[in-house]
Formats: sequence, C-alpha cells, structure tokens
Amino acid sequence: RYGRGRTISKFMRCKRSIRFASFNTRTLRQPHNMGELTEAASKFKIDVICIQEHRMVHDADIVYTTVSEKYTLVTSSATRNKGGAATGGIGLLMSHFTMKCLTEVNKHSERIISASFTGNPATTIICCYSPTNCSKEEDLTSFYKNLSDAMRDIPAHNMILIGGDFNALGTD
Repeated sequence: RYGRGRTISKFMRCKRSIRFASFNTRTLRQPHNMGELTEAASKFKIDVICIQEHRMVHDADIVYTTVSEKYTLVTSSATRNKGGAATGGIGLLMSHFTMKCLTEVNKHSERIISASFTGNPATTIICCYSPTNCSKEEDLTSFYKNLSDAMRDIPAHNMILIGGDFNALGTD
C-alpha cells in the first residue's frame, strides 16, 4: 500500500530482488575454492559476487567461465609480481539469471571492472580492489582517479552498486 489506500503502480513494484555481495577470495586457482564459492552463493541465493584477489592469470582482458550449472565467472586477469607469483585479479561471479540481463563488461584498469545490466532501473556494478595504505601515493591517486572516471562513464539514470576491497581510504 502507498499512502491513503492507494497501491504502488506496477512500474514501481519490484518483480525480483537481486542479492549482491563482495568477497576477497585470496585465491580461486584451485578447483575446490571455486566449488566452495559457488556452493555458498547458491545456498544464500546470491546473484552477483564482486571478487577480489582471485590470482588467476590469463591473456584476454575479460574471460567468461561457466563454473557450474548455475554460475558464470567473469574475470579480469591477475598480474605477476617480480617473483613470478600471481597477485590481484578481480571478477564477478554471476547467476545464470543475472547473465541473461548482462549487457556489457568493461575493464577500466587492472583493479576496476564494471558490468551493466538491463532492468528498471538499468544497473551497473563496479568491482574494485584498491591498493593498500602502504602503497605508493601515485598508485592510490591513480586508483581513485580510475574509479571516479569509471563512475563518470555510467549513464545518470543507472543504479550503481560498488563492491570491493577498499584497502586504502586515501590520504586526504
């Protein structure tokens, strides 16, 4: 009900809720890690999980991987450090329902990706992984500039959800 006996119009009614989460995985390279994540997402009926530190390295900017009959993983590659170890990497674990609504995925930097979805309202999810407080000032400044640019690229009418690991809050 809305106000004095009036009902909300169909336009305003939510037909299906979306569950959204963010998770720093620390690694998803082993198959059992992905199994645990998809099992938890299924158990709690989560539609989208922003993932940080998956540590999977690949050549393409964005990779789509079907990980179960219910979920698809969309990742931006991790990088290799001086010692050759994989570090970082961000992505989105999405239910197949959510994948049907996906219109595009953009890589804004190695620490920021966004995914846009159809709907009323149209929705954009930004997944990010900030540098730590002990990182160089230039890295922190670059991250927040890239995040600001990514948000500026989103149409004004879109609902924006940001999920991520905000290690550093800046120095201002």
